[in-house]
Amino acid sequence: IGLGIPAEPLFRSSYIGIVKGNRIDKLKLALKMGVISDQMYVDFLSNDQGKEGYAQMFQELLALPEGQAFLFHCTQGKDRTGLAAALILSALGVDEETILSDFMLTNSFNADRIAQERQMLQDEGIQGEEQDAMMIGFDMVNRQYMQNALNWMKETYGSVTGYITSELGVTDEQLEILYVVLKLRTKFHTIARSEERRVGKECR
Repeated sequence: IGLGIPAEPLFRSSYIGIVKGNRIDKLKLALKMGVISDQMYVDFLSNDQGKEGYAQMFQELLALPEGQAFLFHCTQGKDRTGLAAALILSALGVDEETILSDFMLTNSFNADRIAQERQMLQDEGIQGEEQDAMMIGFDMVNRQYMQNALNWMKETYGSVTGYITSELGVTDEQLEILYVVLKLRTKFHTIARSEERRVGKECR
């Protein structure tokens, strides 16, 4: 599922093909306008189109046939997608620290690109806090952005699952079904992989 949750108009065109200077100018404007801020993820969760996108995600996940994979993504695959992963993991009872650690793996997987982007900004004379803030518009994520989103859901709805049931139209019964089904599938695939490894060793 493509998470059709719009970023601000400033970012609706793809960055691909935009010349370096123009992209940096857009990021500077985004920071000035507050489009990029540590409340950005809260904005994704609280606007109507964001709720619609995440509600659709859960309905498609609940309707997923046995044996099929579920792919969800956005433009860069880290911000709106990161929130999607956090919502799903929360629905499955995963603890907050694990969710945050999983989210921060983005920076590990994107390490090479992040280094190149930092060097590009450095070459343009952009350093320090301004550089760190602008990196959110590239391929880096910031733990505090996700922490703020999780805190907002807990403070406003009592918990992340409270947000899911209150704003995304997912019932407690559906959450229970999702938990049981995905846990069983995970257990089955874990057993299957263990059996494959055992058979493989015996055949050597």
